[in-house]
Amino acid sequence: MGPHGNVNPPLRSPDDRDALCEALVEGVIDAIATDHAPHDLAAKEGGANGFHGFETAVGVVLGLGLDGRTVYRACVSRPREIVSQSLEDEWILIDPHAEWRVEAASFRSRGKNTPFQGRRLRGRVIMTVCRGQVVTERVMQHA
Repeated sequence: MGPHGNVNPPLRSPDDRDALCEALVEGVIDAIATDHAPHDLAAKEGGANGFHGFETAVGVVLGLGLDGRTVYRACVSRPREIVSQSLEDEWILIDPHAEWRVEAASFRSRGKNTPFQGRRLRGRVIMTVCRGQVVTERVMQHA
C-alpha cells in the first residue's frame, strides 16, 4: 500500500477486522465513520496520515461481508441518532449491487490518495441529499 495506506490508527489484521465486524453486528460498536483526509501525494510521502474515504467507504465496508442493513445502520442512521440530527432532509441512496473499480483520478475530492486504487468493490453511494438538495448523483449501473 505504500504511503497510501499510512493511517493512524494503522490498518489492522484480518483477525482484528473480523472481531470489529462481529462487534458491530452484535451492537457492541454503534457506528462506522471515516476521517476523510485529502492529502496530496507529496504530503503522503512525507508521512501524512489518512486517505480518501468518502467514495470508497460503502464498498469497502460491504466487502467485509456485512449485510446492507447493518452497513446502513452503522454508516448512516446510527451516527445521525448519536448527533441528534433529523434524517428528514438528509439521506443517501446506496446500490449494494453496483460493482465498480476504484479510480482515484475520478474522485470528487481534492485528495486522490487511496490504498484501494484499482480494486473492484461492490456497493456504492448513488445519491446524497443534504438539506433537501441533491449533492451527489450517479447513474445506477452494474459492471
